[in-house]
Amino acid sequence: MKRPAPHPLSGYREAAAFVWSGIGDALMALPLLRGLRRSGRASFLLGKASSDVFYRFLQEEGVITGFRTYQRHSGSGFRAEWRSWAEAFSGWELVLLPPRSSIAAARREQRLLNLLLRSSALALPVMRLSWGIGRIEYIAEAPTEGIGEANRSLSYRRCLAAGFGVEPEPGDLFFSEETTARCVEAALPWLAAKNLSPGNYAVLYAATQGRERDLPGGLIAKINRLVRDRGLRLALVGDPAHGGEWPADLLAHAADCRGRREFRELLGLLGLSRAVFSVDGGLLHLALAARSPRVVSFWGPSSPRSRVGPDYPQHRALWRDLGFQPCLGRPEAFSRRAEMFDFSDREIAEAAGF
Repeated sequence: MKRPAPHPLSGYREAAAFVWSGIGDALMALPLLRGLRRSGRASFLLGKASSDVFYRFLQEEGVITGFRTYQRHSGSGFRAEWRSWAEAFSGWELVLLPPRSSIAAARREQRLLNLLLRSSALALPVMRLSWGIGRIEYIAEAPTEGIGEANRSLSYRRCLAAGFGVEPEPGDLFFSEETTARCVEAALPWLAAKNLSPGNYAVLYAATQGRERDLPGGLIAKINRLVRDRGLRLALVGDPAHGGEWPADLLAHAADCRGRREFRELLGLLGLSRAVFSVDGGLLHLALAARSPRVVSFWGPSSPRSRVGPDYPQHRALWRDLGFQPCLGRPEAFSRRAEMFDFSDREIAEAAGF
């Protein structure tokens, strides 16, 4: 009986996973990173420099062997970003591209990759992976060398099983139970200092750096009222420098947990909450991976239809489709915020499982 030929990936002893926009994309790469480690291979992560604290956390928790960062630029900085990519990509045996959380990010990434490949600055195999678990709405065709046309786009499962001899596991999209336990232990003193206890509070992440996706004050007040009516406190997270439309009475009663925290404390806070309310951002992905019992996301000017990723069972997305989203960077992102974030008490309560 003729033995099947070895899979093209099986000869590589190490691989790097490239992530585009930081925390969200790195969390979506967890099944790949964990599978590489289980197969006995070195597992590296390439990501943007501003997320290096999170990458260091993943390394300390044994998810990755190491990481290398690149510098993001925009506008006239395109060539500088290209050089930064070339340095980050150099020296690897193989680069694997997990799915992006954003279609737009995947397309911009594709343009830079094409530039690197055409310039011969990237002389190594590059392959994009699709989900194969959960839903997938977009798969970009990445140029490949040395892999072959049939393997141009692979699912996680096929990549790990055929290429590296391991199967993805159901819990790969979450932080491990050991990591979760360490995060809980780290968070308990912080919770006690804020007069919070496991299950007696809900987390709110309402303000981002871009401001367009921020929750309006009326919606924040509505969430606060629903939380307090159920005997819970609201814990605020995020960067206080991002501002936010905070009702005066909310700041008087809420636990202000904003500011830079050690990652284990933040993940423990998310995982021990009754529910997490979040705009579209990195903390939304952290709450899901931290096994928060219920996560409610508000999309407004962005759109869940422009995002790809797994279906987490505890996630509920609230979005008003007005026919013009996504509209980030356009006047409608501000002028029609009231309509985009107009949700009833009942819609929010049902999404939160109240």
